[in-house]
Amino acid sequence: KAKKDTRFALFEKLLEIHKIGWIPGQKLGSDFVARPYKAPNGGGYTLESLLGITPNGIAEPDYLGWEVKQFGVKAFPLKSAKPTTLMTPEPNGGFYKTNGLVNFMHRFGYPDKSGKQDRLNFGGRHVANKLCNATNLTLEVQGFNVGTQRIENAAGQLALVNSYNDVVASWSFPKLMDHWKRKHSQAVYIPCMLRKTSSGTEYCYGSHIELGVGTTFEMFLASMIAGYVYYDPGIKLENVSSIKPKPKKRSQFRVNHKHLNSLYKNLEFINVAEMI
Repeated sequence: KAKKDTRFALFEKLLEIHKIGWIPGQKLGSDFVARPYKAPNGGGYTLESLLGITPNGIAEPDYLGWEVKQFGVKAFPLKSAKPTTLMTPEPNGGFYKTNGLVNFMHRFGYPDKSGKQDRLNFGGRHVANKLCNATNLTLEVQGFNVGTQRIENAAGQLALVNSYNDVVASWSFPKLMDHWKRKHSQAVYIPCMLRKTSSGTEYCYGSHIELGVGTTFEMFLASMIAGYVYYDPGIKLENVSSIKPKPKKRSQFRVNHKHLNSLYKNLEFINVAEMI
């Protein structure tokens, strides 16, 4: 019953947000004060702000026991749905962990392709078992048998490897499994449109949502091997030549939105306007 109650409370809140219409970008501070956020990647921050969620790195569900994810669309309900970020765990193994982010970027980063000076980037879509041209690295799922859908090695990992098979960065199965199961046992996905205005970016959230309930870590790994989930980092190092270069972490795992159903035992499409 409690789960039904949280569903209804979730629907009520999302319908309220939908009815607001266009909302200027904002981000909730640790003091629970919403401040303007003008960068074009503020769809998630703005939604979290409206839900009273402060940005944090805690691997717990966001709202009433539900993990909340927004994804970009060109029109409601789901036209041209963009890839959706599932989680952003930091590597806990490999060169990245041993030598630190700055050394990692000097070794594996590349000069910014849009011409920004004194900056190194590390990005590109890393699909399992395919060489990523941007970084010349390959993502491997080590210790999982896709045929039996079982983890065969408790010390298994997702590993980014170079042509010499050196592990550049890795995520152990125990770390990812704990994160995945705690965050994604029930998740809600909300479509978001954006528009640029003279004062910044505005967002509007749709009433047609997707609810994913029931998942296993094995489903996540199988989806990764199928190429639906992939590693898509947005790491950068600015002021590279200075004494104090400025690193920005962003290791993200994303899913091609049309394959969201590969991650959940039950994925429901719901119009919250019809549920209240």
